[in-house]
Amino acid sequence: MLRLSPLALLVACVSDLQPVDMSERLSLNSSGAVIEGEFVISHDLTSQEMETLGIEQLDWNGAIDVGLYQALDTVSLSELKRALSQRSRGEDFVEANRPVETASINDPYRDYQWNFDLLDIETAWQYSTGSGVTVAVLDTGVDFSGEDAPVKFLKGWDF
Repeated sequence: MLRLSPLALLVACVSDLQPVDMSERLSLNSSGAVIEGEFVISHDLTSQEMETLGIEQLDWNGAIDVGLYQALDTVSLSELKRALSQRSRGEDFVEANRPVETASINDPYRDYQWNFDLLDIETAWQYSTGSGVTVAVLDTGVDFSGEDAPVKFLKGWDF
C-alpha cells in the first residue's frame, strides 16, 4: 500500500497552483455605483504626473502597488486611461473606485476548525479554489483498544 506523508500529499494537491481571480471565489456585492472622482491606479504617479492629470493620491499600498487617487477637477475615467496608457508600460490599470462587500466565512463552527488556522487556508484560497481537484483522505489511525472504540469492528475490504 502506498502511503504519503501529509506534506507529500499537500505538495501533490497544490503542485499546479495558479493565481485565481478572487471575484470568482468571493461573492462580491456591488451596487454598480462608483465613488465619484476616486480612481484605483496601479501606477505610483509622480507629483508632476498627478498635477498634470489633476488628481491627488489619497492612499498607496506598496505591497500590491496600487494607489487610491482623487480628482481635483472633473476628470473622467476614459481620460485617465488614455493619459496613463501613453506613459505606462502597458500592465498598469485605472479603474473607478467601487464599494464592494465580500462574503465571509459564516460557518457557525468555524472557531472549532483549528486545522484551517494551522494550514493558513484563507491564504491558500487566494491561489486556488480546488476546482478540478479530487482529494481522497485515508485515515487508518484507529485505536482498537481506546475508550472510544466501538463494540464491533468490521474487517472491511482488502484492495
